[in-house]
Amino acid sequence: MTVQKKPLILRVGTDILLFVLASLCFALFIRNSISARTSAEGGLPIAQVQSGSLERKRSGMVSFIEVTKGAPLFNRDAIWVGEGKSADILFEDGTELKILEKTFLVLRKQGGVEKPVQVFTGEVRVKSTSQTSVLEIDEKQKAVGKHSPEPQPSGGLGDVLPMPVNPSPEPLVDNQLYPRPNTIFFVSGGKSETIVTFSWPEPIDGILTVRNESQKEVARINIKTEKFAKVRLALRHAYTWQIINKLDGPGVGPHRFEVFPFDPKVLKKTMENPSQQIELIN
Repeated sequence: MTVQKKPLILRVGTDILLFVLASLCFALFIRNSISARTSAEGGLPIAQVQSGSLERKRSGMVSFIEVTKGAPLFNRDAIWVGEGKSADILFEDGTELKILEKTFLVLRKQGGVEKPVQVFTGEVRVKSTSQTSVLEIDEKQKAVGKHSPEPQPSGGLGDVLPMPVNPSPEPLVDNQLYPRPNTIFFVSGGKSETIVTFSWPEPIDGILTVRNESQKEVARINIKTEKFAKVRLALRHAYTWQIINKLDGPGVGPHRFEVFPFDPKVLKKTMENPSQQIELIN
């Protein structure tokens, strides 16, 4: 029996085709591996540790880990520099920050954003060849990425506060529900009470109520055309807020939130709960 061999050109062509297919498969494998790693890390690094040490919690991760010189840092990383320590970090655009002891911050640097960090407590210095700028949280709210606080109106707990003509835009974004469910507010400055702003997507002809953990009603507000309101509340309590529609239409809530004095150790522990929303009030 005679076996007929394929023409040489056909065999060579088949080998080339198989080689090309194998190369394409390998290239796709490498690309997907890199994409998966980049996605898991929340993008490419935006900075790195230049000196010292700090504790870092990656977005989506559970706990803080200590990192030292050369460690990459990513957008939305939470950073804590403990007592007696300091660290220098360098951003890819050349911005260098010196983070002093007992400082808690979150990296917020993205394309077109000038303010690279949000400082919750402590002190951060911008280092340059000509001068050093200090970024810190104090009574005048000098933290990077935060606005000066509004004047605190007088009144008792649960008081409905008058709305300014041009209210602060920070928590009042169109179509935003605020406070978001499962939010913990940390209040700095050693205060025993604070002002919480409530907002909802559309005007509702109804009643906004706020109750504490004992179900005691601490605020009741009649609303109609408003989309936000402010209430003075005591710290160290869990609250539930809701809007009841007078016209039997859809309302809002109930939604739970908590208000506590600022404590960096408690904040670190809270951030390890991925379902918890965190806000800072100064």
